Amino acid sequence: MLTREEALNLLREAGCSRRVVEHCSAVAKKAIEIARQIRANGYEVDLS
Repeated sequence: MLTREEALNLLREAGCSRRVVEHCSAVAKKAIEIARQIRANGYEVDLS
């Protein structure tokens, strides 16, 4: 699995604009937030 920085670097190296990289970062943060809420409700969620 890639680290967060490795994933962002791949986007930059692929030529994605700063706005796209920022968007992807925001989506990833929201996904973690949602996954933590799901886990708090008793479901198994892999956050690694």
